Amino acid sequence: MAMSFICKKTWYFNCTKLDRIADSFIVLFQRVNIVKLIQGWYPTHAVLYCQGKEFSPLCPRCHTVVETASHILQSSHPDAISHRQNAMMIMLNSLLKWGTPIHAIITSEHKLSLTLALPYLPQFLCLTLEC
Repeated sequence: MAMSFICKKTWYFNCTKLDRIADSFIVLFQRVNIVKLIQGWYPTHAVLYCQGKEFSPLCPRCHTVVETASHILQSSHPDAISHRQNAMMIMLNSLLKWGTPIHAIITSEHKLSLTLALPYLPQFLCLTLEC
Protein backbone atom coordinates (compact mmCIF):
# COMPACT_ATOMS: atom_id res chain seq x y z
CA MET A 1 0.00 0.00 0.00
CA ALA A 2 1.00 3.61 -0.40
CA MET A 3 1.49 4.21 3.32
CA SER A 4 3.74 1.14 3.63
CA PHE A 5 5.88 2.54 0.82
CA ILE A 6 6.11 5.92 2.59
CA CYS A 7 6.94 4.21 5.88
CA LYS A 8 9.75 2.20 4.31
CA LYS A 9 11.15 5.26 2.54
CA THR A 10 11.11 7.30 5.75
CA TRP A 11 12.34 4.46 8.04
CA TYR A 12 9.07 4.38 10.00
CA PHE A 13 8.43 0.70 10.74
CA ASN A 14 5.12 0.70 12.68
CA CYS A 15 2.92 0.95 9.60
CA THR A 16 0.00 -1.36 10.31
CA LYS A 17 -2.03 1.33 12.08
CA LEU A 18 -1.15 3.92 9.43
CA ASP A 19 -2.21 1.52 6.65
CA ARG A 20 -5.60 0.94 8.27
CA ILE A 21 -6.17 4.68 8.72
CA ALA A 22 -5.03 5.50 5.20
CA ASP A 23 -7.01 2.71 3.61
CA SER A 24 -10.22 3.69 5.34
CA PHE A 25 -10.08 7.46 4.81
CA ILE A 26 -8.08 8.19 1.67
CA VAL A 27 -9.11 6.85 -1.72
CA LEU A 28 -6.47 5.34 -3.98
CA PHE A 29 -5.89 8.28 -6.34
CA GLN A 30 -5.40 10.62 -3.35
CA ARG A 31 -2.82 8.25 -1.85
CA VAL A 32 -1.01 8.06 -5.18
CA ASN A 33 -0.90 11.86 -5.43
CA ILE A 34 0.40 12.15 -1.85
CA VAL A 35 3.20 9.67 -2.54
CA LYS A 36 4.10 11.43 -5.80
CA LEU A 37 4.23 14.81 -4.07
CA ILE A 38 6.37 13.50 -1.19
CA GLN A 39 8.80 11.74 -3.54
CA GLY A 40 9.04 14.64 -6.01
CA TRP A 41 7.40 12.65 -8.82
CA TYR A 42 4.43 14.97 -9.25
CA PRO A 43 3.87 15.64 -12.98
CA THR A 44 4.46 19.39 -13.04
CA HIS A 45 5.20 21.17 -16.28
CA ALA A 46 8.89 21.32 -15.30
CA VAL A 47 9.06 17.52 -14.92
CA LEU A 48 7.01 16.86 -18.05
CA TYR A 49 9.15 19.32 -20.04
CA CYS A 50 12.31 17.43 -19.01
CA GLN A 51 10.66 14.20 -20.17
CA GLY A 52 9.75 15.77 -23.51
CA LYS A 53 5.99 15.58 -22.83
CA GLU A 54 5.38 19.36 -22.59
CA PHE A 55 6.48 22.22 -24.82
CA SER A 56 7.27 24.60 -21.95
CA PRO A 57 8.19 24.29 -18.26
CA LEU A 58 6.19 27.45 -17.44
CA CYS A 59 3.09 27.39 -15.25
CA PRO A 60 -0.05 27.15 -17.44
CA ARG A 61 -1.91 29.60 -15.18
CA CYS A 62 0.49 32.48 -14.67
CA HIS A 63 2.91 31.87 -17.59
CA THR A 64 5.70 33.64 -15.68
CA VAL A 65 7.62 31.03 -13.65
CA VAL A 66 8.58 27.38 -13.98
CA GLU A 67 5.84 25.14 -12.60
CA THR A 68 7.24 23.09 -9.73
CA ALA A 69 5.48 21.38 -6.82
CA SER A 70 6.32 24.31 -4.54
CA HIS A 71 4.95 26.77 -7.11
CA ILE A 72 1.67 24.82 -7.23
CA LEU A 73 1.39 25.11 -3.44
CA GLN A 74 2.40 28.79 -3.30
CA SER A 75 1.13 30.39 -6.53
CA SER A 76 -0.62 33.73 -6.14
CA HIS A 77 -2.81 33.27 -9.23
CA PRO A 78 -6.51 33.62 -8.25
CA ASP A 79 -7.47 30.24 -9.77
CA ALA A 80 -4.70 28.48 -7.86
CA ILE A 81 -5.68 30.16 -4.59
CA SER A 82 -9.32 29.20 -5.11
CA HIS A 83 -8.38 25.59 -5.86
CA ARG A 84 -6.18 25.34 -2.73
CA GLN A 85 -8.92 26.90 -0.56
CA ASN A 86 -11.51 24.43 -1.86
CA ALA A 87 -9.19 21.46 -1.32
CA MET A 88 -8.39 22.63 2.22
CA MET A 89 -12.08 23.05 3.09
CA ILE A 90 -12.90 19.56 1.77
CA MET A 91 -10.13 18.11 3.94
CA LEU A 92 -11.16 20.06 7.06
CA ASN A 93 -14.81 19.10 6.60
CA SER A 94 -13.74 15.46 6.32
CA LEU A 95 -11.83 15.78 9.59
CA LEU A 96 -14.94 17.25 11.21
CA LYS A 97 -17.07 14.40 9.83
CA TRP A 98 -14.63 11.82 11.22
CA GLY A 99 -14.98 13.28 14.73
CA THR A 100 -11.68 15.16 14.97
CA PRO A 101 -11.71 17.60 17.93
CA ILE A 102 -12.62 21.11 16.76
CA HIS A 103 -9.47 22.63 18.29
CA ALA A 104 -7.31 20.30 16.16
CA ILE A 105 -9.28 21.36 13.08
CA ILE A 106 -8.83 25.06 13.91
CA THR A 107 -5.08 24.53 14.35
CA SER A 108 -4.90 22.59 11.08
CA GLU A 109 -6.81 25.34 9.29
CA HIS A 110 -4.36 27.97 10.53
CA LYS A 111 -1.24 25.93 9.71
CA LEU A 112 -2.51 24.93 6.27
CA SER A 113 -3.39 28.54 5.48
CA LEU A 114 0.22 29.51 6.21
CA THR A 115 1.71 26.56 4.32
CA LEU A 116 -0.48 27.04 1.25
CA ALA A 117 -0.06 30.84 1.19
CA LEU A 118 -3.79 31.39 1.72
CA PRO A 119 -5.45 34.29 3.52
CA TYR A 120 -6.41 33.08 6.99
CA LEU A 121 -10.17 33.45 7.21
CA PRO A 122 -11.06 31.21 10.16
CA GLN A 123 -14.25 29.38 9.21
CA PHE A 124 -14.07 26.60 11.80
CA LEU A 125 -13.49 29.01 14.67
CA CYS A 126 -17.14 30.02 14.31
CA LEU A 127 -18.17 26.49 15.26
CA THR A 128 -16.72 26.98 18.75
CA LEU A 129 -17.94 30.58 19.12
CA GLU A 130 -21.38 29.89 17.58
CA CYS A 131 -21.14 32.78 15.12
